[in-house]
Amino acid sequence: MLSDYYLALMYEKKGDVTKAVKSYRDAFTKVEIRDLTKDMMLEKADELKHQ
Repeated sequence: MLSDYYLALMYEKKGDVTKAVKSYRDAFTKVEIRDLTKDMMLEKADELKHQ
C-alpha cells in the first residue's frame, strides 16, 4: 500500500489526476499500514475525481 500511496501522491503533484486515482484505488486492495487505511485511499480517490 505504501508504494501505491507514494506513487499516487507523485501523480497528484504532477497534475495527472487519472493516474493518481488509479494508484489510490490500487492501494485499496493492499494491506493497511498504520495511518494508511483503505477508507483513506478511497476518500482520496473520490476527492480527486470531484475536483
